[in-house]
Amino acid sequence: MRKVAIWGVLWPCCTCALEERRSNSMPRTCRAAAIALFLTFLPIASWAQMTGSADYDRGVRLYDDGKYEAAGREFERAYESNAGELKFLFAMAQAKRRQWLQAAEHDDPGADALCERAIQHFTKYVDARGPRADDAKGLIDALRGKLRKPEVKQAEDKTLVTLNVEPGGAREGTEVFVDDQQVDWTVGQLVSRNAQHKFRAQRRGFTTDEKIRSFAKEQGLVALTLTPLPARLVVIGAPQNVGAEIWIEQKHVANIQKEPTVFELEHGTNDVFIRKRGADPVHAFVNVERGETRELPVKQLPRSTTRVVSYGMFATGTASVLFGAVSVGLAISAENDAIATHAKINDRQSTSQEEATRADARLGHRGDWTVAAGTGFGVGVAAFALGAALYWFDLPDPPPSPLRPDRTFARRMKVSPTGTGLVIRGDF
Repeated sequence: MRKVAIWGVLWPCCTCALEERRSNSMPRTCRAAAIALFLTFLPIASWAQMTGSADYDRGVRLYDDGKYEAAGREFERAYESNAGELKFLFAMAQAKRRQWLQAAEHDDPGADALCERAIQHFTKYVDARGPRADDAKGLIDALRGKLRKPEVKQAEDKTLVTLNVEPGGAREGTEVFVDDQQVDWTVGQLVSRNAQHKFRAQRRGFTTDEKIRSFAKEQGLVALTLTPLPARLVVIGAPQNVGAEIWIEQKHVANIQKEPTVFELEHGTNDVFIRKRGADPVHAFVNVERGETRELPVKQLPRSTTRVVSYGMFATGTASVLFGAVSVGLAISAENDAIATHAKINDRQSTSQEEATRADARLGHRGDWTVAAGTGFGVGVAAFALGAALYWFDLPDPPPSPLRPDRTFARRMKVSPTGTGLVIRGDF
């Protein structure tokens, strides 16, 4: 149709060119030819678009009527007229998919070819990054899962054995052997009848299951079970760490002993926290796979800053109490001297004015030493109390685990020294 239209426009131009060549009027001929070519090729793009759109509309109507094969031809014609129009490509793939569904319902032997053709169209659409690429990917996966596997021809003296391996989610990485030969266990296996055969399934991180069977019928079933092996963690602590608490995923599981401590964990990354009163904790993320045993050596935990400060408070309290005791002794001595001097004065014994003045001064010193003793005792008691608080609450809490945000540790009161004082934290 388009060739006829183009030729209908070019023909007068050619005729005009021949006429004017005879009259040696070349300029007018060139102008006529240029005008004809311009008028001819100007609407080609819009004509192709109109044609593709019309083909697409016809395809949509056929698709709605269930005539998927004819609809696919119209979509393909529209796509060829408008190369790169992804809407037409997606429509082609959908028509081919529905055509495959019809063929599969009637057990058409050509169904697999239609399915593969639909997969090719969808793949091309995904590679072109069409706006519905995610939908196309899902349809590709669904179609690939529906492709029929080649049937196994069964001889009269053979048994078709179906292999069932549990758990079903252990397909990836599972190896199955029949008579020590690795096979594709997702399809049936032909084995000789009335003979013993060895079936073995294995996978890293799982137990190996092996069975010996013989079959007398045309079909048989062998079930193999893979049991997940536990992941183990061995905590090896230094002698100084005996008694330290071991926390795994925000849970206290055991204390460090003289002998290595073994735990069974969930496979993957685990949050391990080890703490001891008066020491800095150890916090580690340990990755252990199924069937793997991982060692975690724990060196001597260093003494914490809070514990050092508590010892300083105890020393300060001891010194203050000793100072208070000495002050009490000096106050009593001054008081006794003053009492003896005043007793002499009262008995009219010979005393000088200087001794009397000294006795009054000793009474004044007694008051000073009494105040000093009270201050020393008060500071000592406060220092002992603060040191005891720091000592008792010097037990670090497990931090929130980024691996298990749903698990939280019940916080307790914690006293921490700072450069300007003390900070008390906890739930009150």
